[in-house]
Amino acid sequence: MNTTNIANSKKLSLKIITVLNVIIWFNILYFIASIVLLVWASFLPEQAFFAEKGVGHWSLGVNTKGNVSTNGNISFSSLVPFAILQPSFPSMFELEAKAAYITYFSTHTLTSMPAFLYGAIQIKKILTSITDDDTPFSHKNVQRFKHLAYVVIGYALFSKVIISIAIGIFVTNIFSITLTTISLSGIVGGFLLLIVAQIFQYGAYLQNEHDTTL
Repeated sequence: MNTTNIANSKKLSLKIITVLNVIIWFNILYFIASIVLLVWASFLPEQAFFAEKGVGHWSLGVNTKGNVSTNGNISFSSLVPFAILQPSFPSMFELEAKAAYITYFSTHTLTSMPAFLYGAIQIKKILTSITDDDTPFSHKNVQRFKHLAYVVIGYALFSKVIISIAIGIFVTNIFSITLTTISLSGIVGGFLLLIVAQIFQYGAYLQNEHDTTL
């Protein structure tokens, strides 16, 4: 790779790092706001929460004025797939809308946000290595790709399972874990990242061989 291509790669990496920094800080602020929302919602009466059954999901939400009417209110809602919260649950479920909303929103936030932030930071470190060095092929980047792959696979396997278990414990007393609670696309994506890690490992080996012969 000539010096012009290296310089262009570093410039592109710096631009992507800038975008990643904005995304990371936005998600940190969103995470903090979510925690504040959960604390605030925990003090609201049951009447402030609602649960509506859709075609393939439940819509769980809370209204800012503390009543079930949406007129003039600002509501915060979450869509919960039937794979996590069964559609055949009794109509008395409406009395548990608060528990369902807080349980789902908290477990979803605590499983998704740390995984996303960790993945974004790993990608940022990989791009930073490109700006600091003349090659991205290093053993540190190999480990970063592997860690990123493990996080993606772990999230695909366990995130919805954890949410389903929490819903079963605190809301429905019904435990139902099926293949739909596992993200096959996430698992495939994780294994693709492991393949990329192996490619980078071979590239790091070739880079080391090249450097030692100079």
